[in-house]
Amino acid sequence: MPSETDPPSAKMELLYDYCRRKNLPLVVAHDTNSHHPLWGCDSANNRGNRLCEFLATTDLEVVNVGCMLTYCAGNVQSIIDVTFVSRALCREIGHWKVSDVDTMSDHRQTEFSLMSDRLAPTCRRNIKRTDWDTYETELSSSAGLWFGQVITPDDTEYELTKLNSAILAAYHKACPERRVSGRKKVPWWNHELSILRKAANKAFHKAYKSKLEQDWQAHRAARTAFKKELRHSKRESWQDFCAKTEGASDTSRVYKLLDKSNTAPLDMLKQPTGQWRTTLEEEYKHLLETHFPGCKLV
Repeated sequence: MPSETDPPSAKMELLYDYCRRKNLPLVVAHDTNSHHPLWGCDSANNRGNRLCEFLATTDLEVVNVGCMLTYCAGNVQSIIDVTFVSRALCREIGHWKVSDVDTMSDHRQTEFSLMSDRLAPTCRRNIKRTDWDTYETELSSSAGLWFGQVITPDDTEYELTKLNSAILAAYHKACPERRVSGRKKVPWWNHELSILRKAANKAFHKAYKSKLEQDWQAHRAARTAFKKELRHSKRESWQDFCAKTEGASDTSRVYKLLDKSNTAPLDMLKQPTGQWRTTLEEEYKHLLETHFPGCKLV
């Protein structure tokens, strides 16, 4: 954890400088370890004052709303998690709040929405939920035996078009579109995890209100029980998935998933002279010299 003498804005300054050079908007959800009335604290400390001095030189704005505590470790409670947004994006940020759900951490989860990223609702038809009795009734009433005289190819095309329209209308009536939430169920979640999660959340709210050490101990015990069962459930789910994987197609899919690399490319490394590294070789060399001084490549 940074101390009172550490610059509170060092990483933010580096990130802000990079986004400014690339002409990119910036959203930062930051554990600042700083106190200041600007984001709801009763008083300011040295780190908070220095962070506000840095903000005054940028176009970043604080979008925290209210005075809800964001850090709760026993009776040590404060507001140190702050969301900063470029001024151009301020109107796009909405519904900022501190979640009431226990995050299984000392920090409470902050939530907000970016209006421009809001996706249009998706509607789909689930053929498994089709009411086939309604389908047959609708199709019989609209089609029946009304076929006209078919002599020319145009007559055939006309009758087929009418029949196709009747089939589609009956299907749409029997299987209406429904909104899709987009949430996918995970195979490792179960009823026992739901119960443990609710118990941990209930224990958190009780300790948060009473501020008694025994209630905080009960909350930590409930949180530990949930995390233990969560790890166990994930492990069992993965073992079960691997045991049921058969055939070259399924095995190849698992191999591709495990083979994917999530390593992000290095960037934003600044030299002591103020210049930026331009190649991976320079970045690797800089990291080596910084963390292992005197080391030489052979």
